[in-house]
Amino acid sequence: MKHLYIFTLIITLTANAMAQTEEVTPSDMRYSSILPGPSSMFYQSGEEIDNRPILGTIAKKPGYTFLASAVLPGLGQAANKQWWKTGIILAIEAAAIGVYAHKKNIGRSGEREYERFADSRWSVVQYADWLVDTYKYEKDDVLNPEYQGQEEFPEATFNTAQDWKIINIDGLRELERKSIYGDTGYNFSHEMPGYGSQQYYELVSKYFQYGPGWADWNDPLGGGRMIADEAFMSDNWLEHARIGYSFNNDLGIASNMLTLLVVNHFVSAFDAYFTSMLRNSRLQATASMRNGPQLRLSYNF
Repeated sequence: MKHLYIFTLIITLTANAMAQTEEVTPSDMRYSSILPGPSSMFYQSGEEIDNRPILGTIAKKPGYTFLASAVLPGLGQAANKQWWKTGIILAIEAAAIGVYAHKKNIGRSGEREYERFADSRWSVVQYADWLVDTYKYEKDDVLNPEYQGQEEFPEATFNTAQDWKIINIDGLRELERKSIYGDTGYNFSHEMPGYGSQQYYELVSKYFQYGPGWADWNDPLGGGRMIADEAFMSDNWLEHARIGYSFNNDLGIASNMLTLLVVNHFVSAFDAYFTSMLRNSRLQATASMRNGPQLRLSYNF
């Protein structure tokens, strides 16, 4: 009867203890140096037991966190529960993508305007006419055969397709190679690139020798003299140069944003990797530095 009473008391106390589990805290648990049992006891936080389906799996191995953040910046940080880093990295990613798309769109639009502006206001015929007249060359040297032998140099139409049928590009380049800037003694710096090329559009408002090809050129110094000074360039030359600077600046910013995106992926990946390594190392060190018999209790919060 006495044994039955003791057994009933144990069952009752155990049931009461189980019913009050939620009220027990780690600070309420102690081990006794008098009673037999484990010589030490430590507690493992529920944070170390990660039951998250995807992020928990990623957090298990540093390699997973590296790959996760390399693909989607911030994902490895989220797996490591570093939410503030996740927010910063995602903000950088979103801002870089937004600025890239905006500047790329503006830049491409500006580039098309840059080409249209030159196509309607710069003529290779007018430029060749100025070159022949200024340096007293034979006009037939720069004309295609069907336009040679005419008394007057053909008129510029500023219809790009039509004007480029008139000029012999090889003859024009030959004259450019032997032409000199006014009294400077320096030969022309460039030869006419092929029509429609990136260099063609760039050079017509980058180098002063192409100033006379613009529709509003008025030979400011008279006699066809060429001075290497922006102050003597026409409004069209200056405006085309401005459009070129503007769209190139926009495309440059877009390119920088691509670089930032790549850097953001790498920084996020390596940060997640090393953070995961340090976290796992601390957990292993905590488990291995205990000596003697141990009792491990886990609690969630």
